[in-house]
Amino acid sequence: MSDTSNPHRPKKIEPYNSMDFIDLNQGVFLGLNDDLQPRHIPLKHLQTQHMEILGVSGSGKTVVSHLIFTQLIQANEGVFFFDSKDNGIDAHLLEDSCKNAGKPFYLLNLHKTIDEQAIDETFKKGGCCYVVGSMRNPAVIKRQQHILACIFQLAESRTSVTSSVRPIAINLDEVKYYLSPSTLEGIALSKDWGVHMLLAHQSITDLTNEPAFIAVTENTPLKLFYRSCLPCDMSWIQGQSADLHPAILSTLPICASYFCDNSRVPELLYGSPLTSR
Repeated sequence: MSDTSNPHRPKKIEPYNSMDFIDLNQGVFLGLNDDLQPRHIPLKHLQTQHMEILGVSGSGKTVVSHLIFTQLIQANEGVFFFDSKDNGIDAHLLEDSCKNAGKPFYLLNLHKTIDEQAIDETFKKGGCCYVVGSMRNPAVIKRQQHILACIFQLAESRTSVTSSVRPIAINLDEVKYYLSPSTLEGIALSKDWGVHMLLAHQSITDLTNEPAFIAVTENTPLKLFYRSCLPCDMSWIQGQSADLHPAILSTLPICASYFCDNSRVPELLYGSPLTSR
């Protein structure tokens, strides 16, 4: 673990290929620690907890989401990646991950007519269902919230049939565009249905009301904090651990983050921008 009792400037490291460190026998690779050694989190630990990823645009949130989901596809999970920004490069990266793992890839573009059978197939066969949504179109935003509710309902229904279920992972990029009463309930209950989630957002102010704030922040014992410059964010992040200092948070290099895992002592991690190329 990194000693952050005193502010210090994080190391500068050369970009590296994250794929060189993927080893599911060790766990899910998150990045290099402050000693530039690979940091893995046990797969079962990740599968039973939600993760919050907080940082400004371009800080590395999507890069680490791709890295984690590539490994979950390899681990035979069914993964749902919600993309409200319609980034075609992101879809191709996860499609390649599915091909490499011999798993199916489904693309649901909510701007067009969609085949919801892909949701059921992802539960049955694993692989990735990539959901293209919107941050501006109200009708599409409602549709992406509906699809998310359908995933929760399917996950809940299967647990009443058998206790042995395929783990399901859901990534919500820009989580504020998915917030609804159904989503908040799903975040709180879905771990009991074999679902774990990555909830990414730019600022704590994205959680626009108290129920949303509680649902996201209290149900995510795993947290990644990237560069942040807003006083409200730095104050809240520092409150998660007495060992985090605003001076560090505002000067983190791109793709560097602090990882909190049910601990008062955060760990400095270095990701790699090569993951997104």
